[in-house]
Amino acid sequence: MQSCPAAPILVIGCGNAIREDDAAGLRAVEAVEARAPVGVQCLTRHQLSPELADPISRARTVIFVDARADRLDQAVLVEPLEPDPTGAGLGHFGSGGSVLALAEALYGKAPRAWLVTIPGTSFGFSTEMTEAGRAGVAEAAERILELLTAAAGGNAADG
Repeated sequence: MQSCPAAPILVIGCGNAIREDDAAGLRAVEAVEARAPVGVQCLTRHQLSPELADPISRARTVIFVDARADRLDQAVLVEPLEPDPTGAGLGHFGSGGSVLALAEALYGKAPRAWLVTIPGTSFGFSTEMTEAGRAGVAEAAERILELLTAAAGGNAADG
């Protein structure tokens, strides 16, 4: 099993690249990676897994990025995230809160965390995202970069 190195700030994008707008979390993190400040590690995953608890426990800040089924008029949401030991299991439906709780239980530390969700409208089988999904990716990338700027300065981001 390959270990992920720790970074002061960790950005984790989740999604499925062959399910249209479900790729939004992946694409947003890819867009951020090229512009991320030093000390930021960007990861993309099909799903959250228990192995992420280790690098999460060693980060100062973690930003989870994922798509959500939504209406077109909804915006990208940025919300603080707390450990949730009662959250969904750590299989396919694992949540950021459940992985944070696992990091806290195993390593004694759950860093400050944020959840950035991008509205999606179509989750069929295709590698192409909808126009709305692509717009959400662009908006999310900008919001994530704002969070990174605040976190790199040691300031609390207000989301």
